[in-house]
Amino acid sequence: PLMPALRSNWLFFHVLSSIASYSFFVIAGVYGVIYYINKNVKKIEPYIYNILKIAFLFLTIGIITGAIWAEDAWGRYWSWDPKETWSLITWFFYAIILHLKRHGVTEKKFALLLFIGLLFVIFTYYGVNYLLGGLHSYAR
Repeated sequence: PLMPALRSNWLFFHVLSSIASYSFFVIAGVYGVIYYINKNVKKIEPYIYNILKIAFLFLTIGIITGAIWAEDAWGRYWSWDPKETWSLITWFFYAIILHLKRHGVTEKKFALLLFIGLLFVIFTYYGVNYLLGGLHSYAR
């Protein structure tokens, strides 16, 4: 049986949107690595920017649904839990990437930022669970 905090209808929406965002971020990050390594690629495909926007939207939804669920489960929207904090750090990093891309960052720098963002996502998903404690420690 699930622990009481996990018995919520918000579980589906929060987890689905978070995993969807991470999946799209991984696609963009891997493409960034391929672009950065492969000298034959002339330009990052426009759909990567669109994938990044979709991933950012899903992460935003994941953070919002997580906050609503946290208020329902623990009586507060935000507790500065390591997973919450790193999700917010990742959100801010991708907000900066989207802003820079819209204002003309070079393709090479954009690809590098996509790779760095991938590292943020990997740490947020895996690293926080295994290296830091907190309310999300059941996610191991």
